[in-house]
Amino acid sequence: VIPDVARSGLRNFFSNLAMLIRFSGNLLQLKFKESGTELLRFTVNTFFGFLGLHDTASVSGIAKYDSDFGIALAHWGVGGGFHFVLPFLGPSNLRDIVSLPVNWYLSPTGYLEPFWLSLSVNSFAIMNTMSLESKTLDEIYFNTPNVYPFLRDAYEARREALSK
Repeated sequence: VIPDVARSGLRNFFSNLAMLIRFSGNLLQLKFKESGTELLRFTVNTFFGFLGLHDTASVSGIAKYDSDFGIALAHWGVGGGFHFVLPFLGPSNLRDIVSLPVNWYLSPTGYLEPFWLSLSVNSFAIMNTMSLESKTLDEIYFNTPNVYPFLRDAYEARREALSK
C-alpha cells in the first residue's frame, strides 16, 4: 500500500532511532571506534537526512555497525542457547530473547505510552523492514527444501559474525 520510497524512508527513520542500541552494543564490546561512528551516523542522518528519513551517512560512506545487547553478551562468551522462532520477530535464541527487554528500553519507541502504542510502532517498523525484503524471503521459502534449518543456521551464523 505504501510506495517503496516511503517504506525506505520509514526504514531509515527507525534505523536512525535504533542508533542507541547499536551504539551501546558496540560500547559494551569495547569497540570505541564503531561506537563513535554510530554517533556520527546519527548526527549526519538527523541533521542532513531529514531526521533520518534519508540515509545520508551511507551515501557519505559512513559505515553502520550492527550491534545490540545480545551481540555484546555473545562477545563476552554468553552462549546462544536453543533456537526459537518468535511470532512477528522471526528467528532468535535464548540469549537474544533475554536481551530483548534491554534493547526495548534502549529504543526511544520503547517509552511511548500507552504500551500498546509502543508495541504497535515497533511492530510496524519490523513489518515495514520485512516488506522491503519480501522478494528475498520468497526466494528462500520457495527454493530451500528445509526452510527452518536454513533460517536457524543463517541466523546463528550472522549473530556469531557480528559478535567478533
